[in-house]
Amino acid sequence: MRWLVGIVVGAGVAAAQGTELPLPVARSTTLNQEKVTYVVDGRKRIPWNVDIAVQRDVRIVGRNRAVLEIEGHLTITGTRDREVVVEGVRLEPVARFRELHLTDCIFRGGACVRSPDQSTVEGTLQIENTTFEMGCTADVVFHAGEITLLSTVSVEPLSFAAKPRPDGKPNKVKFEAQTCFGSVRGSNFGLGGGLVLDGIDDATVRNCNLLGAKTSLRNCRRLVVDGSKVSSAIFEIRQDEAGRFAGTKVMKCDFYTTNVMVWAPGGGGNEEKLVLDKCWFKGIEKADEVHATVIKDGNDDPTNGVRVALQKILERPLELAGTER
Repeated sequence: MRWLVGIVVGAGVAAAQGTELPLPVARSTTLNQEKVTYVVDGRKRIPWNVDIAVQRDVRIVGRNRAVLEIEGHLTITGTRDREVVVEGVRLEPVARFRELHLTDCIFRGGACVRSPDQSTVEGTLQIENTTFEMGCTADVVFHAGEITLLSTVSVEPLSFAAKPRPDGKPNKVKFEAQTCFGSVRGSNFGLGGGLVLDGIDDATVRNCNLLGAKTSLRNCRRLVVDGSKVSSAIFEIRQDEAGRFAGTKVMKCDFYTTNVMVWAPGGGGNEEKLVLDKCWFKGIEKADEVHATVIKDGNDDPTNGVRVALQKILERPLELAGTER
């Protein structure tokens, strides 16, 4: 009898592998049947009072310029060896949404996380153990809420921005990126396209491997860059208003790049100071040589109102963001 049960169960799994179903969005549900493909056809919306949970080893594919608007709560939870593949679908948080939580996902075929065009959003976004393949990205603009990026790798640049609230008050957006490095499903680089932050109220980038053509951290009221490996061709920290570098801290970073740019308007003897504390600069140990070959600040541009101070240059890299480059 036991062998008969095994045959029936096995047949059910085989049938499930070829199953395609519309992604249900009208009511709360948990989608836990493995090997199923859920289809988003055109533009669909998860309403505010609906919770959709998608579990391991399924595919979510898009047809006809698929957009899945997130107003309610969408949780996609794969596992390390049974990821959820999101292919050809734009996940779009609406102006006010509850939560979008992604764990152990693979984005491919142009899939992305994007806020609506010409609009900002409010809610909670968490992306964990997720891979963004070529042509896939996250590009969101918030005015309130929290953004968390954990142990995630990407080929393309990832961009997170914040703007004032609709009532004109300053945003209260919190951003945190941690441990975005190392081998994740065969990808051993980290944020391979670089990271762009703009206007975030409170931003932390900790133990991340930053690569790509440019990493640009702009106009963050409070910014901490800690324990990260910086290999981007250009690494930029910029403030478009004078007097805002007081909230910026950079420490325990390995700088493989030779183009660290810091900028704020000013000059004329009223310079701000940014301290790079306990950092490594490709084996360069003399402060004047680091300034000459790596740093671009107010010493190089009379309109630049910020100068870099080097505190305890390290002899060897800390490698807090992994050993891979």
